[in-house]
Amino acid sequence: MVIWQGIFAIIIWPLAFTLPATFRGAGDSKTVMYISAIVMFACRIGLAYIIADCMGIGVFGTWIATFIDWYVRSGLFVYRYFSNKWMEYRVI
Repeated sequence: MVIWQGIFAIIIWPLAFTLPATFRGAGDSKTVMYISAIVMFACRIGLAYIIADCMGIGVFGTWIATFIDWYVRSGLFVYRYFSNKWMEYRVI
C-alpha cells in the first residue's frame, strides 16, 4: 500500500492539490470548494464503501478509492484551468 501511495502521490497528487491553491489565490474559492466536496463524497467515501466493503478488497480498497478521487479532481481542475474561467475572478 505504501508503494502504491508513493507512486500515485508523485504522479496525480500535485495536480489535484496544487491547482486548487492557484484558483484560491485568484479568488475562485467557491468552485474549488464545490468540486472538492462533491468529488470527495462521491469518489472517496462512496467508492471506498463499494470497493472495500461490498467487493471485499478491504483497506487497499479505500486507497484505490482515494487514488480515483485524486484522478477525478485532477481532471476537473485541469479542465477548469484550461477553460480560463478562473481568470474572471478578482481578489482586489
